[in-house]
Amino acid sequence: MLSFPALGCELAISDAWIREAPAGSKTLAGYVQLANKGADAVTLVEVSSPQIRKIELHEMIERDGMMRMRPLGDVAVAAGEVLSLQPGGKHLMLFDPKQELRAGASIEMNFKLACGITQQVQAEVRKPKP
Repeated sequence: MLSFPALGCELAISDAWIREAPAGSKTLAGYVQLANKGADAVTLVEVSSPQIRKIELHEMIERDGMMRMRPLGDVAVAAGEVLSLQPGGKHLMLFDPKQELRAGASIEMNFKLACGITQQVQAEVRKPKP
């Protein structure tokens, strides 16, 4: 019997990049565009990398006149929508890289969806813009 539980469960992942951090830094920020071109919402449940101990999805929010960062759980991308993980908003926090990541390097990132699919992309390390 054929089963298609993941039919239509996919995100178009583009422009994945990581902000180069100062030497010795144990945390980095990552950014990416997640586009859902399907007819149903797709939920991102985990991001991982063999080169990073732990990756979490975070969001910058303003509270009492101060910008604060808070972790997010699973994130749904509605049908036809694009979720932009970008500086100053939702983004990836990468904890404890296994080696120093300098501009020009790239790492593998795995985006696991609730439907069981894992999509792999390469994220380039870039210098922050002045």
